Order: sequence, then C-alpha cells, then structure tokens
Amino acid sequence: MSADVLLAKLKAAGLHVVEEPGWRTRGNRWNRNGKPEGIMQHHTAPPNPYPIKALYPTKRLQWRVKCNVATHPDGTLYLVAYKACNYSSGPGMAAVLKDNVRESIAPTHNATRRGLKGGNRHFWNYENSHPGDGSRLPTAQFDTIVESTRITQDHFELNAHQVISHAEWTRRKIDPNWNGSNRMAINQIREAAMFTIHEIEELKRIVVSLDSVNSNGGFAGYAAMLVRKERTYPLENMVTKTTAERR
Repeated sequence: MSADVLLAKLKAAGLHVVEEPGWRTRGNRWNRNGKPEGIMQHHTAPPNPYPIKALYPTKRLQWRVKCNVATHPDGTLYLVAYKACNYSSGPGMAAVLKDNVRESIAPTHNATRRGLKGGNRHFWNYENSHPGDGSRLPTAQFDTIVESTRITQDHFELNAHQVISHAEWTRRKIDPNWNGSNRMAINQIREAAMFTIHEIEELKRIVVSLDSVNSNGGFAGYAAMLVRKERTYPLENMVTKTTAERR
C-alpha cells in the first residue's frame, strides 16, 4: 500500500496526475491498520479552480493538511498527502467509525448524533474544485473523481459503502453539492465505485457508442445492472433497445 504503488495505478488508468512536492510524506499517522477507514468527498467552494497550494500548510503548520488529493475542472488530479490529514475538524474520534464504516454501512450524520468531533482525520479526503452551488460538474472532472476513487478504494482494500460525502458525515455540511444535490453527487460516485474492472471495461465499450448517454448523466447504475445480466441476455441489444425507448 505504498504511495508509489498508488501513483502507478493512477497513471496506468490514464489519469492526468500532478504530484505536489512532498506529498508522499505529508500528513499524520493513520490510526488503524496504517490506512484510511473510508473515502470522503468534499467541494472546495469558490474560487474555481481552487488554488492547490492553499490546501496544504506552510512549514510552520505541517499538521494542518486539508486533503489527500484534489481535482480541478479540467480533470487534473493533484496528489497532496499520502498520510492522514487533520482537515478542519481536528484529529477526529475513532469511536465515530465503530459500528458504521467498519461494518461497510454508509454513515449518516453519525458525528452530530453522537455529539462527537468530526471523523475526517480517519478518511482519505478529496477536495474537488467546485463552487458547491449545485451546478453541473465538468465531465472530465467527474470521470477523474470516479476513476481515482475506484482505484484508491481498491488500493486500500475498501468497499463502495466506505465512500461517503461530507454531508453524510455531519449535518452542518452540504458537500459535495453538484449535479443538483449532494445526494445525487455522492450516489453517482458510489455507484461507479461498485463496478468490477470487467464491468467498467464493458461499459466503456458499449456506452461510447450511445450518443444520448454520457458518464455524468445518471445512467451508470442502470447500465451496471444490464452488464450483470450479460450471461442471460445479449448486452448490446438490451442497451440499444433501452436507449431507443428513452428517445
């Protein structure tokens, strides 16, 4: 689970990756098993694109790392810190995670309900450059978030239910708020993270020929269901028929 292995996986997927100086050693020690307990998605709020240098501290404040990775509207993925980041919520509390994330259940407002400090410190945090006003996320950025989340999930041996939004974690947050709502935003990411490598390749092969569908249009979950029926039904026929009916 080294930083170099993760970097190699991200580059092998064809992502445009920028390494911020010192990212391999930046951050704090993970509390459990030397890895994060899940992946948390945020939006930055303005300005957009958000300045990457503002996401990690000066030498005097090395512990104040705001994220592990960041994305920009053009689809660039920035590697900021491989270790745990305290973010704005402080060190967090492991008790928040006990019966939810570790049991593969996507949490809902656990920190608030329990009266505990935020748990961001236990997650691999994404800061996605976006104003947070519900507007559409650029397709290039969305694809980078989805692909890199899936790769990171596999790298740390996590599952799709451990991919959460900041809004699911604490009641006072709304992020990530794009494509209409934070619920839709995180569900699109989580759906994509559930795909197997085989399913992803099949979807890429088929969906590329459908001019009415793009990776940002909410079709992913239904397409995945069709892929899983491949042994019983001809997949191309099912997708083509469904697309014609949608028109």
